[in-house]
Formats: sequence, C-alpha cells, structure tokens
Amino acid sequence: MNRTRRTALPCLLALALLAAAAAPALPAPASLSAPAPEVPYADGWTLTAVLLAADPAAGAAVRNGLQGSVADAAMPAVTLLAEGPGVAATLAALYLAGEEETAAEAALSVACAGVLVTGAKWAVGRGRPDSDAPNSVHYLAGRPGYDSFPSGHTATAFALARVLARRYPERSRLFYVLAGLVGLSRIYLNRHYPGDVAAGALVGLYAADHARSLPFWRTTF
Repeated sequence: MNRTRRTALPCLLALALLAAAAAPALPAPASLSAPAPEVPYADGWTLTAVLLAADPAAGAAVRNGLQGSVADAAMPAVTLLAEGPGVAATLAALYLAGEEETAAEAALSVACAGVLVTGAKWAVGRGRPDSDAPNSVHYLAGRPGYDSFPSGHTATAFALARVLARRYPERSRLFYVLAGLVGLSRIYLNRHYPGDVAAGALVGLYAADHARSLPFWRTTF
C-alpha cells in the first residue's frame, strides 16, 4: 500500500463514522410523529473541525486512494442520487407506495436543508477544490465557485436518509451508506473537501430532525 492510500484510509474512516453516527440509535419509533433518535451533533462538529483542519490534503488523499475505473464510472452516478431527478424519483416512489406523509416529510426536510446550506454557502464563501482559488474564503461574497461549504448534495442525501431510516428502521444502514457514498462522490469528483461533506451531513440530519417542528407541518399534518 503506497503512502497516498495509507493517508486516504483515515479520511475514509472518518467519513464512514460520520455516516454511521446515527445508526446505533435507529430502532425508530413506530409512529412518525414520535421524537427522532438523537444525533451526537457535538461529536459530529468536532469531527468536521478535524476534517476542515486536514483540508485540502485530505480530499486529495481520498481521490488518489480511490482512483480507478470503477470509481470513475460509479461516482458520477452516485452523486445524481441527491440531485433534482433523483430526489424527485424518491419522493414519487414514496407517494405511489401510499407513504404520502413520509414523502411530505422528506420533501420538507430537503427544503429546510437547502435553505440552511444556501445561507451557509453565502456566508462562508469557501472556494471549491476545482475553482480558480481553491480553499480560499470570501465571507458574504456570494461569488460563483465560492460555495464549497457545506456540501448541498450531502445535506440532501442525509436529510432523505434520516427520514427514510425513521420510517424503515430495518433498512436504516442502507440509507446511511448511500448518503455517505453521495458525500464521498462529491470529494472524488473534486467538488468538495471532506470538511464540506461532514458539515453537509450534519446539516441534513439537523434539518430532518427539526422539519416536523415547523408550524407548517403541525397545522398540515
């Protein structure tokens, strides 16, 4: 194993631990209106800070460690799971399966995650790895290419995973693994740093945990 691959392993392990952080608590409540299992947000943000300190070298190590024809083919497809058509297909599948409330909760959670992510991207203004000024920060700039932190795709993926894991606890690990792979794809495709992905995951989990407390939800459902 060469040095690059040895360096990549701790980064991959950290991302995997973040993806699985909520899984041990996932014997979910039988009712969708019951409180969500608690996510260790303090630990998650600590891990995010560690990863941010390791950027951008950690991102390069992950990309180099996974480099190959399989990843080249799979990662662009995986990242599509958290884009418009992929999200719409998930919501449509839930609705057609008679899970209207779950579909509505998932849609609201994704929307809340999107609002939080958009605000954070604008406020932080971190340069993307593939931008002309990677890893630079331009606070409150709102400039194209300076929207790396946090990862919107990852936030969307984890918001969906959280809702689905509550509804289908027997498949919770699958949902979180898929969400983690979406985050990994964003690093591999050189669109985000590991710290961006970790923050996006926490934002998505938070949005899914609190979307049901919004007045809109309480008055509608």
